[in-house]
Amino acid sequence: MNVNAILAGLQQFSPDRIMTAAGFLLVLLVALAMWLAARRRQARRNIGLSKIAAGLPEGDGPVTRAAPKLSRPDPLEADRLALEMLESDENDAEDIEEIRHTSYTERVNVPNAAARREAAPEPRREPDVAVLAPEPKPEPDPAPRPEPAFRREPEPAPVPAVPVVPPMPEWEFLKTLPFIVRQGLSTGHADMLGIGVEAVFFPAEAVNRLDDPVLRLVPFLPADEGELLCRESDRRTFQAGGLYAQPDAVIALRAGGVLAVEYKSRGGRMDDPHDIPGSLRPKDLLQTVIGAMVLSASEGVACAPVLRTNNAVYFLRPGKTLATLLAERIGAAVSFVKPYAERSGISASDYAELCVVPAQMLSGRPVRSEGDLRGEAAHARMLR
Repeated sequence: MNVNAILAGLQQFSPDRIMTAAGFLLVLLVALAMWLAARRRQARRNIGLSKIAAGLPEGDGPVTRAAPKLSRPDPLEADRLALEMLESDENDAEDIEEIRHTSYTERVNVPNAAARREAAPEPRREPDVAVLAPEPKPEPDPAPRPEPAFRREPEPAPVPAVPVVPPMPEWEFLKTLPFIVRQGLSTGHADMLGIGVEAVFFPAEAVNRLDDPVLRLVPFLPADEGELLCRESDRRTFQAGGLYAQPDAVIALRAGGVLAVEYKSRGGRMDDPHDIPGSLRPKDLLQTVIGAMVLSASEGVACAPVLRTNNAVYFLRPGKTLATLLAERIGAAVSFVKPYAERSGISASDYAELCVVPAQMLSGRPVRSEGDLRGEAAHARMLR
């Protein structure tokens, strides 16, 4: 349907009928507006403040009932009248507080309210007993726990065990030995590691064929002067002060004392009579001295350390400095080898190995042997 069709339809109606319809619509609009206004007035009366004004007494009081007006009523008029009446009454403080908290109260006589608050005494505030925490009662001391009949002491921290080394008994070295000159014997002397070394060289083949074991081991002794007490195959072990030794032979002398003999073959090598320091090893010297020291302390007899090689016999006379060193370091050596040793104490051979360096330091710079000189010359030629 278009606009022309609508206009054609309207032309079918007469002007009187159009005016009548327009008037009817106007009347409906006016009636609707009046009904909406009545509903709005009724909603405002239901707020509650107008009911307070209606309940107040009429007369000459500060608040009077408002007469109905034909003009549009002020929705806050009743509230304003009620507020002014309640402000004049000092006894209605609770009603004032209720009105002040109403969201529709917009105007308050601030100067009058402030003056009234200043004139009225401040109400006494009582402490709120409900919020006060009760005083805590002291708790009784707990009953003491009974002590156990047997208190277990705390275990001490592990401490590395220090081996207890018995003190070294006194010992004595022989200073001299019986000596007889025989054909083919020659002598020599050297000082090594604080030890006086008395050397006797002999022809190895002739001496090794002797039947007497004492003369075969020590060919400079007089005949029937010594008696063989034990040899290596007997496995005789002597122990004293944490040291133990097993000499290759022990010979008793008729004049008194014993010989502790150590035999070192060193692969059949012969010693050089002109180079005694180059022929002897420091460890062999110390082992011989320590073995004699243990034997003397164990048996309570003076002892002479004797080192036997393929073609020489060395009578050793250790000095006081070396003897003191060997006696003072026994405990340290035993503690050092204890975690690795199969038995308690330390052997004369192992102790000699540990004492080589301190003994060399005490004795000072050793005399260089011919072998040392040859070694230095070869070293210089190689590194030229």
